[in-house]
Amino acid sequence: MKLRKLARQLAAAAVAGAMTLSLCMPALAETWDMSNTEKYPNGKGSWISVYRYADNADYPELNGQFLTIWYSGDKPDPIKEKDDAPVFSGRFETLDLNGNEGTTVHATLQDAHIEYNADSRHTLTTSGNVELTLSGSNTVTHNNTNKLAIDIDGNGWPDQTPGLLTIQGSGSLTAEAPSRGIRIQNGTLDVTDGTVNATAADNGIYALGNTVQVSGGTLCATATGEHGIGIKASHNGQVTVSGGKLTASGGGFGIEASENGRVTVSGGTLNASAKETVAITGSSITVNGGVLNLEDNTAPVGILSKDLNVTNGWLTAKGQTVSANNITVSGGVMEAGVLNCSQLNVSGGWVEADTLEPRENDASSCTVNLSGGNVKLKSVPDSSVTVNFSKRARLTITEPVSESDVSALVEAFENAQSDLYTTAYLRYKPADDNAPLPDGADWDGSYVVYQGIQTDPDRNLATDDNKPLLPSDIVEIGAAPEGDAGGAIAAVVLGSAAVWGGYEVVTRVILNELLPEGAAIPANRGQLALLVWNNAGRPEPAAQPAFADVADADMAKAAQWCAEQGIMEAKSADTFKPEGWTPKFNVIGTWNKAFPKH
Repeated sequence: MKLRKLARQLAAAAVAGAMTLSLCMPALAETWDMSNTEKYPNGKGSWISVYRYADNADYPELNGQFLTIWYSGDKPDPIKEKDDAPVFSGRFETLDLNGNEGTTVHATLQDAHIEYNADSRHTLTTSGNVELTLSGSNTVTHNNTNKLAIDIDGNGWPDQTPGLLTIQGSGSLTAEAPSRGIRIQNGTLDVTDGTVNATAADNGIYALGNTVQVSGGTLCATATGEHGIGIKASHNGQVTVSGGKLTASGGGFGIEASENGRVTVSGGTLNASAKETVAITGSSITVNGGVLNLEDNTAPVGILSKDLNVTNGWLTAKGQTVSANNITVSGGVMEAGVLNCSQLNVSGGWVEADTLEPRENDASSCTVNLSGGNVKLKSVPDSSVTVNFSKRARLTITEPVSESDVSALVEAFENAQSDLYTTAYLRYKPADDNAPLPDGADWDGSYVVYQGIQTDPDRNLATDDNKPLLPSDIVEIGAAPEGDAGGAIAAVVLGSAAVWGGYEVVTRVILNELLPEGAAIPANRGQLALLVWNNAGRPEPAAQPAFADVADADMAKAAQWCAEQGIMEAKSADTFKPEGWTPKFNVIGTWNKAFPKH
């Protein structure tokens, strides 16, 4: 009940915050309906240009605090103050927004529809710093094959400094052109709020050597052509997502950021997909928060990169090929079908794949260095893959294999045992369930397990057996049954911008509500059994404690009683593994089994 009340309070607070933000926003300035803007004599179209100067020679007293509005007849409109920035609506043909000498132009589109057909210019152009606010539904369209819907050229007069077009507000903007929807020649497109859709045959967004950035709101870049690229940002180009949602799709590539191009996800969600070649290609791809989602990709390869780094957040590419020279995982979650790499370094986080193979066209070998985290593979890597174990390394082979298939891994693990903590393991499912256990191995009910022998100096650094929930597993508030604390994970909204720490936060909140007041969260199986037994009233087990690996008298009784009640499983007939690491999800499940809600 407490947790559900908390969830409702959080939801109410979010709504109240949104209402406060709305109430605090200033009213829009006077709206100009540009539908009847004067035409050029040759009939090619109406146009509006907005300039802002740091120091206007004709009006030196203005000092950059004002905007000058010009339109088709070269007639100056009354000068407007910054807080009275122009609001354009209606139908017209072109718009220029020019921030000169380091100034910033502010303008709003409110149900504006800008469409141009002639080959003399692009439909919407910006230079210098421009903040464009969206209100209502807006469209920017060009119908000439060689022209753009939006051109960010960055050539603010007199200095050609990189420009910045920041799009914000609560409205939407659709940019469409035959070849390229949006081009960034020199600068950055930053979507901080609102919804922007860029659609064209060749490139939804073309940003060679420039930056596409989403820090909030929604940006969708779509290339409709057979070989089109949703976002082309190669040659030192960058695609960064720190909040909101970016969706990039194309016939050939979703995102092409090769030739020193970089893709970085630190928050929010990046969805990428392609039909023919690769969902994302880049010289460097980094996930250090948020979600990189390739679930909609139908191209043969999900990721093709020189370096792939996962330090936080999620990379979801189930059933797809993830190929990189060097893959480094130190946190977060990476799921793939096939991992192709020359080197895989895992020191934390979670890696799950069907197979691990050397990268094609490289040396016919792959080196895997495991010092922490969890790695799960369906099949045993072949002899071309060398696995080095150290410290908290954990490797699980989930499909049944014979002892001979896994012998090279076992040998590598045993040779490294002097450097392996007790939280490290190698485990696999035997092909023959009736085969005797190999020397030095244990049985945990499902897997043959080889364990490290050195005491872990900091068990808190060991990784839980259960990976965190992915955003697709998390539903909105109200989905959990009333009073079901274990199921209340589903009642917490983490959203697409949830980070790896969300799992830790959510499980701790649940356990603090679930366990007796003041009780510490159990760190291992022995502590969990003792906590359950004490809370049950310290009942006597039916039989004498029989686990040889439990020395403490009370813990031995607790382990025996929990096993007899079916609350916890023994690891073998005479072992309980009290030091075995137990993830917080297991604590929640065990507690609800011992003390079910009625």
